[in-house]
Amino acid sequence: MARLPIAGLCELVLEVEDMDRALGFWNETLGIPIVEQWAPEDAEPSKEQSKQDGVWATWLYIGGNTRLGLWLKRDFTMEERTVKHLPV
Repeated sequence: MARLPIAGLCELVLEVEDMDRALGFWNETLGIPIVEQWAPEDAEPSKEQSKQDGVWATWLYIGGNTRLGLWLKRDFTMEERTVKHLPV
């Protein structure tokens, strides 16, 4: 098996159900700084989340070139669901 030339991790995204609770842990408790946040007009969160105002995605700086994304759950189309379940 050939080795992949991986130099590091740039972005990692965690899907969360409650942005305030997630930020309470990652930012307030652990002290990881917020570098960017996306509001509802920036993309398409789930129908449930689109009814609410506020941030649906947050990027936190975790060191070097790496940031951690906290994204609210979104509704996938049937095609996106099929692709999501394919083996990597």
